[in-house]
Amino acid sequence: MADQKLFDEKTRRKLEQLMLVASRVRAGAMKGERRSTKRGTSIEFADYRDYARGDDLRRLDWNIYARLERPFIKLLEDEEDLAVHLLIDTSASMGWPQDGDKNLNKFLYAQRLTAGLAYISLATNDRLTLSTLGEGRPLQYGPIRGRGYGLAMLNYVSTLQTQGIVDLNTALKNYAVRGGRPGLCFIVSDLMSPNGFQEGVNALLGKGYE
Repeated sequence: MADQKLFDEKTRRKLEQLMLVASRVRAGAMKGERRSTKRGTSIEFADYRDYARGDDLRRLDWNIYARLERPFIKLLEDEEDLAVHLLIDTSASMGWPQDGDKNLNKFLYAQRLTAGLAYISLATNDRLTLSTLGEGRPLQYGPIRGRGYGLAMLNYVSTLQTQGIVDLNTALKNYAVRGGRPGLCFIVSDLMSPNGFQEGVNALLGKGYE
């Protein structure tokens, strides 16, 4: 299988026992695994949000869908959600070394780290978005949610390839604008960019990403 070079079944089982934690949890999305420590009536309706692949269809408001022809999910008052954003650098510098032991390749390490974090996120039902940082138009996968997307995600990450040069400042600024609901953001990169990366990171922080 395409994902075997990333990690095996034993490693996946270990990853399922972990959880990503943010210093601030964003209100406004349905969760199954992650519950608030606040006391209250968790069955009370609070708001709506757009449907994401993997959401529980029992939370879909069919009346709203009939009127607007867009799927919306009902949110509950005392539930909390974590949006996870994984940005992986696919520029040519990540492909070093090209010769010798393939296990020492930078990009293979980046793929394993990205896939591991993504697998943890899906296992705990977080809202996951993956995107490339590279030359040309970024490739985005998600947002998705739920364990059922685990193997498809691994296959997606394993097929990514390196090429060209990336301007990290520009790429990160663009993601800050188009990335959707802010949350926990991981940048998997060697940070080898001609114009640096701090301005891009500041743009993400300014939009509320951690």
